This record gives sequence, structure tokens and C-alpha cells, in this order.
Amino acid sequence: MSITSKNVIKYGELKSLMVNKIVSICKNIGSYSSDVPLEMKSGYVKPMTSAYPYNSSTAKIKIKENEANESSNIIMPVDRSVVEEEFNQYLVDNGVSAANNTVMTATSLLNFYNVAASFISTKIVMVTSYLTDTAMPMYNKELSDFQSPEIITNSVDIPNVVSTADVKRSINFLESFDRSKLNTHIIQYVYEYTCSSSSSSSSSSSSSSSSSSSSSSSFIAYMMLE
Repeated sequence: MSITSKNVIKYGELKSLMVNKIVSICKNIGSYSSDVPLEMKSGYVKPMTSAYPYNSSTAKIKIKENEANESSNIIMPVDRSVVEEEFNQYLVDNGVSAANNTVMTATSLLNFYNVAASFISTKIVMVTSYLTDTAMPMYNKELSDFQSPEIITNSVDIPNVVSTADVKRSINFLESFDRSKLNTHIIQYVYEYTCSSSSSSSSSSSSSSSSSSSSSSSFIAYMMLE
């Protein structure tokens, strides 16, 4: 359901609306959205023609992986259930969770949105790639370095009423997010090539005997593409 004027807002409905919004924004929940280019999908590999003077058996560009918090982890598809579990746990950790049918008060609404803002600013990452001209918001289950949310307690004794000071505290918290430090990630790629080389030599004598020898070597090289 949608929340409109004069509706009673309940905790469970508000939580579902927030999760739905996160899912609608992020391009990697459940599976990649259709508008995500191949270059920004986990497992992307592009065969290349090597420009090096070797008999190269393989050459390719691929997304950097196998290291903590690398591109392959950040852009990995995430199940909706993971988003629900992590968001619910963050609400619990910050003391703003309630039974689903609990009617939200003015104070609980402020606290809910403060906690949601802290969660979203950390978990949603704006991903870019130098191979494309686009940026995509993606959900990263690996990140957990949250900015502590502002939790407000009633400073007046009138039920369901918050003071101007409480509202200002909430606004100040939301304005405290430094836009220059919001999560962004540029996908890192590596240029990987396997090369082999060979050489041969021969000699002959008057006895018409000959001999030849050959040697070969191979190696895999990696080059970071920033």
C-alpha cells in the first residue's frame, strides 16, 4: 500500500516501503537490471588481440576479483531477502524496531528516517566504469561502516508531538552527510595475457649430420587498468 494524507502509518508498512524503494533503486538486487551494461556485471571478460610481440595464446580484460572489497564483490547480485534481513537488523541494532502493526508516532518516524538514511548512505554504492559512460546504483552487502544515526527522545510530554529542537536535530543529522564522501566505486579491470615464445637453431657439417634444439617458455602477466 502507499502512504497518503490522513492514513495511519504502521511500522511494518513503512519498513516494507523502504525496502521496496531500495530494491527499485539498486540495479543488482535479485539479478542485474536490463540496463546494466556487460562491462559492469560480475564475471565480465572480454577477449582481446594482444599488442605484444609474442605468440599469445590468450589475452583478455576482466574485472578484478578475489580480493576483499574488490569490484567483483561490490557489483555481485544480491537477493532481496538479504536487503530485508540487513535493514531489519540495523533497525533493531539502533532501537527503532517494533511490531509490524505498531502505529508510528512523530518521534518514531523521525528516528526511522534517520536510521534509514544512515543505512542507505552506506549500503548503496554508485558504480562507474571507464569502459562505459554510465553510473549505476548498486547494493553492496559487504559494507558496514555506518554513520551513527541521530536517535531522538521526546523532549515534550505531549503524546505524538515533537519539539522544534527535535526536528532541527533530525534535519542537522541528514545534512551532516558529506556528499563528497558518499559511496562511489570505479570498477577495476586487469589485462591478462598468457604468452609463449620459442626459438630453434640448427647446424650442419661435412659428414651431413645435423642437430637441432628448441626451447619454449610461457607466462601469465597481469596489468591493472585503472
